[in-house]
Amino acid sequence: MSVKISILVPAFNHGQFIKDLLDSLQNLHHKEYEVIVVDDGSNDRTLEILSELLPKYTFSWRLYTQENHGVAYTINYLVSLAKYDWISLVASDDVLLPERFDRQVQMILQNPRLVACYGDGLAWNGRVTSGLVHSRELSELLASNDVARVLRHITTRVPAFFVQGLLLKRNVYNSIGGLDFEMVADDWILNIKIFNNIKETAAEYWYDTSPVFLYRLHPTNAHKNFKRQMTLIDQVVHRYIPENHRYLFAKWYLRFAIDSLVNQYTKGIQIVVRYFTTTAIGSAFQAVFRQKKAK
Repeated sequence: MSVKISILVPAFNHGQFIKDLLDSLQNLHHKEYEVIVVDDGSNDRTLEILSELLPKYTFSWRLYTQENHGVAYTINYLVSLAKYDWISLVASDDVLLPERFDRQVQMILQNPRLVACYGDGLAWNGRVTSGLVHSRELSELLASNDVARVLRHITTRVPAFFVQGLLLKRNVYNSIGGLDFEMVADDWILNIKIFNNIKETAAEYWYDTSPVFLYRLHPTNAHKNFKRQMTLIDQVVHRYIPENHRYLFAKWYLRFAIDSLVNQYTKGIQIVVRYFTTTAIGSAFQAVFRQKKAK
């Protein structure tokens, strides 16, 4: 028995990053895979770079282009193009580690009841890494294999739970209806749907606590768009958060908002202090204050 994987890449305006991803796909240890890329109407050189670079790699690949429809629509389209039973979703600005599929494939071969495998990742600025992307609390929950507790966790807060480390059975994706293309959220909704499916079907999943991908940090990361995040939260709460969890979600969000304000206030104070202690204008103000004090 072999585990063949369709690696699915929704690409949009990541021309400056896409070669790093392609190089990482070439260097994967597990070789039984195909790569399918859909350019979602990029207005930079992403499509041009893909067309130029892809023929230089030895892995099996297909490239498609479309008008801009958004990430959810694009991922649904990618899944419809996949020919293998297992799918992996990869952002076009991220990088897979060579061992990305090694341990997950081993677990799938050992346990035929598995329908999903997850792995952790490392935050990365293109040069150095800065820690794991999943919180310790989430990693411990996922490693416990307690589906009910995981579901409670991801429906009572906005979880940083990445699908770049996910290896999923294609028929599960289809059975849960894929992503809602009219909604902003993707990772969060997909994870809620997957764990609801695992609970309902009494299937199993496995979590690899080791990092299997690099999550690139840059100014245009989607989570840094405040308006998008507010829309995302509103949509998910109304459609996917159970009624009995909405109070808990509201409590978490209130704490999160207060902590964010405190952090921003603290950073603001630190910036002001640094400004008035290290700049020429700050020195001038200090001189004025000393003169007034002397009088």
